[in-house]
Amino acid sequence: MARKGPLYPHVPKSQIKKSEHYSETKPTREDVSVNSWVERDRLGIWITDNRTDKTIIEWWDGAARQMFDDGFFKEATFTRSGELGGAPFIDSVLDYAEENGFLAK
Repeated sequence: MARKGPLYPHVPKSQIKKSEHYSETKPTREDVSVNSWVERDRLGIWITDNRTDKTIIEWWDGAARQMFDDGFFKEATFTRSGELGGAPFIDSVLDYAEENGFLAK
């Protein structure tokens, strides 16, 4: 269930400090890159905001595999550098991030 209203209603807005990397707008799929790391039984997938070089969301090991098993992420290909790739895979990761509010649509 989505929260309506401020996360901390008892704290005045003037007292909430924003990170130096804070952006008034959520990044779009054009502002981010999908990265991955695979080694033996380890798997990591994350989305990086290219404007701030900060990780927006990440999945590791079992959580990453579960995203494939549950059908959220499409099958990936392996690049020569050992990362996951392929347009269907990258689009499915970005679609998930948009649908769940991590990226602006």
